[in-house]
Amino acid sequence: MATGSDLFKMPPLRNGDHIMGKWCKPPGTTKTIVVIIACIFVAAIAFYVFFAFAAQSSAISFNSPITNIVFSQDDNKLAIAEMSGEIHVFDVATRSSICHIAQESNSINTVTFVRPDVLGIIIGHDQGDLKVQLWDFHAGTAKICFSRKLGEAVYLAVFSRDGSQLVTLSLETPCGTKSILSIIDVEKDKVVRSANIPSVPGLRGLSPDGKYFATVDTGGAITVWRLKDLTRMAQLDGGMGFKCLALASGGKSVALGYGDGTIRLIRTEAANINVSIQCACGEDVRVVSFSADASVLACGVAGPNVYLFDVQQQP
Repeated sequence: MATGSDLFKMPPLRNGDHIMGKWCKPPGTTKTIVVIIACIFVAAIAFYVFFAFAAQSSAISFNSPITNIVFSQDDNKLAIAEMSGEIHVFDVATRSSICHIAQESNSINTVTFVRPDVLGIIIGHDQGDLKVQLWDFHAGTAKICFSRKLGEAVYLAVFSRDGSQLVTLSLETPCGTKSILSIIDVEKDKVVRSANIPSVPGLRGLSPDGKYFATVDTGGAITVWRLKDLTRMAQLDGGMGFKCLALASGGKSVALGYGDGTIRLIRTEAANINVSIQCACGEDVRVVSFSADASVLACGVAGPNVYLFDVQQQP
């Protein structure tokens, strides 16, 4: 089986191609039995590819569970964080590795591109402690590094699109019913704004354009917020059982990942229009992430593998 590096060296796949092999014509032979067997074999592959891999364009394998996936602002780079603390940056067009960052901590919760050559990394925020880094991966050094205690459990900690601010969402008290949204100036390490949100979020996501975020209550109801003025833009029924969430730029779509390998797309402007995508072999979906233009959806599964889906091909 090809490794993650091998797969990234492969040429781009055509629509309908399987990541592990391409369609082939039956060998030219006069023996009827050989032709029949070859046709059955090709038909079986075609059926499998069409129904299980129609939207998939590539897969990358890793050594430990995937914790975060993010595209760069221009969609030319893809950063993938593993639970082991490894961070990989790939060139999407050439499918080649750009750099590899090994963190001492194995609690990387968020990684994002704050500039084309700078990664923002947030470590270990589940207990209320934040360690924040801006990492120049070309120079191989951390440009900014600070720690901050934000009280109770932090459910959301993400950088704004330009990396100048850090957005956090935490519980007001250990058993509270309100959450506190804080905006931190990264350069000054200072809270510049805070507000209460009357719901306890479970899963959450910030859109790639940094203008919208989503919260999920204990019943699975999803609320899409505009970050600028904390206005509720949409409320959706996500149902129970999904394990991860991603919000597209403009807050126009929400992607939900499930344990059976299903990804459900919900258009926020028409909440009753849903699209389902099936990952390979029904693997547990752990992470989903939209590209900046919302044309590609990256999916990290329990394999641990990463798949890329062309969202524009979906109905």
